[in-house]
Amino acid sequence: MGGEVVLGFEGLGLNHALAATLFSTDRTVLSESLFTNRGRTTLAEGGAGNTKGLSSFSITLDGCEGSEPADCYWDGEFGYRLGFRYQKAGQPTEEDIEDGVKTGDEMAYLAAAARSFELDDMTLRLLGEVAFLRHFDGGEDDALMVTGSAALEADDLTYIASYTQQVNMIADGPDTSEHLADFEVLYSPDGDKPLAETSWQLAAAYTFAMNAEHEKAHMFSVRAVFNFSGEVEFGR
Repeated sequence: MGGEVVLGFEGLGLNHALAATLFSTDRTVLSESLFTNRGRTTLAEGGAGNTKGLSSFSITLDGCEGSEPADCYWDGEFGYRLGFRYQKAGQPTEEDIEDGVKTGDEMAYLAAAARSFELDDMTLRLLGEVAFLRHFDGGEDDALMVTGSAALEADDLTYIASYTQQVNMIADGPDTSEHLADFEVLYSPDGDKPLAETSWQLAAAYTFAMNAEHEKAHMFSVRAVFNFSGEVEFGR
């Protein structure tokens, strides 16, 4: 729960957007979720950002060549993002107190860049991102997250591959790693629209995940997306 202010400007041949956000963890009825009641979030659960008032903030600077920053990945030629996020530590949980865990304010630093290349009738989009989190989730440990992805657009099909590795820097033990890989195919036809001002998309994906305990998960998913837009005029 919070608010954001965005300032757009141009410079060095790029469109830029500077965004500042002030927020806190939602503890209203909305935190219970709409379809599966997962229980309302409380202050006793602790965690970064779970405090009274708007005590956390983030600042991001986006830049893009060939498009507005919000649409840069799909429409731009080159884009970047630099970000910083601060989340005040919540109160220690009963488990933290029993284990003698010291909580700390989370500070996250992020840098990312994306680039597109035209290859005959295809478009290749590359993205890389690095994030470092000090006192990850308000605890004693730090975390480093590295992500890379590639998307190849060929006619109505888009092939996407992405990989993320999270290195958990344990304060009182050996470091651990988590892995996430995703492979997806999207079908987005330009023609054969059933209605004017509509579009649709089909996608199928395979996801592989391995946590710090080396437990592996294999997930297959499909989805369909329909977008409707247009104008309706009401006369008197």
